[in-house]
Amino acid sequence: MPNVIRTKRAIDEIESGSEAYSSDSECVDTDSDISDAEPEEADYESDTVSEDEDFVYSYTFRAKNNVEWSTASGDTGKTRTADKMTGVPGVRPHVRGTVAKLVDAFNVFFTKDMKAIILIHTNVKGKLMFPKSWTELDAIELDAFLGLLILHGVNHESKKPLCQLWNEAKGRPIYNATMSRNRFSEISSALRFDNKKSRYLRELTDKLAHIRELFELWVPTLRNSYLPGPYLTIDEQLYSFHGHCKFKQYIPKKPSKYGLKNFILADSASKYCCNIQVYTGKSPGAPPERNQGRRVVLDLVQYLGVDSGRNVTTDNFFTDLELGLELLKRNITLVGTMRKNKPDIPAAFLPSRERAEFSSLFGFTKEAALVSYVPKIGKAVILLSTHHRDAAVETTSDKKPVIITTYNETKAGVDSLDQMVTMYSVKRRTRRWQVILFYDMVDISALNAFVVWIELNPAWSRAKHRRRLFLESLAEELLEYPMRRRLELKHISATVRGTIKALLKIPEETGRPMQQILAPPFTGQKRCKVCAKVGE
Repeated sequence: MPNVIRTKRAIDEIESGSEAYSSDSECVDTDSDISDAEPEEADYESDTVSEDEDFVYSYTFRAKNNVEWSTASGDTGKTRTADKMTGVPGVRPHVRGTVAKLVDAFNVFFTKDMKAIILIHTNVKGKLMFPKSWTELDAIELDAFLGLLILHGVNHESKKPLCQLWNEAKGRPIYNATMSRNRFSEISSALRFDNKKSRYLRELTDKLAHIRELFELWVPTLRNSYLPGPYLTIDEQLYSFHGHCKFKQYIPKKPSKYGLKNFILADSASKYCCNIQVYTGKSPGAPPERNQGRRVVLDLVQYLGVDSGRNVTTDNFFTDLELGLELLKRNITLVGTMRKNKPDIPAAFLPSRERAEFSSLFGFTKEAALVSYVPKIGKAVILLSTHHRDAAVETTSDKKPVIITTYNETKAGVDSLDQMVTMYSVKRRTRRWQVILFYDMVDISALNAFVVWIELNPAWSRAKHRRRLFLESLAEELLEYPMRRRLELKHISATVRGTIKALLKIPEETGRPMQQILAPPFTGQKRCKVCAKVGE
């Protein structure tokens, strides 16, 4: 608990025998306050207890791990390197020149190399599952499949059965116009992302072996296409899944409760997903991981380098003093809530019914600030910040510290991203976890493509639901060329042909082509329909 630390000036005057600081002075050591003293004997929130303005001293609070927090701020007024953001936030220059259409923004994240992996392994599996009916899947048809998935999500039809979606009376005409229901079902069933023959050996050391190759190609596109702003958020996403999976998680506070857990680094302002890491549990044969939250944060921000000058906001699963100090070495600051059992927190900062409502208790080290705020009697919210270096408090009636205000403004980056992804999710029912992760990749890619497109084209749409319009337009662009190619086939029905022409706004033929009208009538011998031989 608090020990009184006098300033050098006060100590010098005491040693010189000044009567102003005799043993009878009101400045007393409060070591006895640790256990038995009454709260009225010392005001822990005050930095000055003497009537003499020249005599200023601060309390020092000692935590369980012997970290000392002083009530005197260590702010020197100088701007630290960690507070100087480098780089221009937004879409990277090499991406700006490649995005001319909505589908280009999506292809920034779903690259040709990724599609090639899907095509190779899906065709191998398709030939085994459907040896008679399977036709080679190509990039154009894969785009059509992705477009239909996005369209299902936009129209909230991902949970509807295929027979209902492809129904000529109740379904949408664009589904039948793009591909048959059986073909969509075949692609969904045969969808694969790795070589099954070598999977067994890879699974011994990698639980994500089924989709690792595709995932490792996808994540760099998130990092390299967009430079985040000054405030970032790290939190967990639970993507709903109820099938069998060795690393499926249960989080009761999440809406879906069961699913695959992803750690996400997101831009707090734009909700762009900058980096992602799938939680697969402990490694085979390894002991349970300690300080997992700290390791996850350091992994996710590693690509930013050592001079980014940005701030990361985390919740109490990740935040501790050692993490804050480690991030400062990389010129990244930290703001986050702390669990009350952390050894970095002194006992005076814990909840107590003796503390006044809306009061704040600050503690400072050379690099960090700790604040304990009382929203109501008997409660306390504790936050750590290496971004703030003073005891600033809002002027509102609840007197919230500025640290809490900053946290509230930047904490929802991943939660908002998760909400936006769930709103128009492409996820269809499946028992394979790797397909679920693939759906999550499509959802996040579509959201990032929206962020990129809106930044490059801010006046594109002023509609209230412009993300929905973006996804609809993206799906239409993905489906346009596959429908045009299908129109050239001879075996499609007249109904499907007419639907495609209506969707693509191709005018119907008013009569026979001019070449047929001008050609002379055929007078030669025709082929016999019965025996298929001429003259018989």
